[in-house]
Amino acid sequence: MSESKDFILKSRIKDWTDIDIAMYYLGESLGIFPADDPLGFPVHYKYHTNGSSPVGDKLYDMLRELIGLGAVEEHADEPQVRWTPGYEVDGYFPGYDDSRASKESER
Repeated sequence: MSESKDFILKSRIKDWTDIDIAMYYLGESLGIFPADDPLGFPVHYKYHTNGSSPVGDKLYDMLRELIGLGAVEEHADEPQVRWTPGYEVDGYFPGYDDSRASKESER
């Protein structure tokens, strides 16, 4: 059974993960990098996740945003991150009208 792309990052960084690997998984979740690469974290992606490219810079910024939201936590002593245990998106988004979604599900 293939994993839903919606949960790739959450499941991939459930344990402490090096930041560059977490950036790769974030890129994978967004479709930037191929999912399930048989080589795991190929060296040629390292260029894009170590801050030496525009893609790497943006992935790092996005990871920092997730840390700021509390979805991801940063290790105190190591350059590692993990999905914050118990963190779930509550489904509330300011300005989002879910009444249409409710009507669709009733059909």
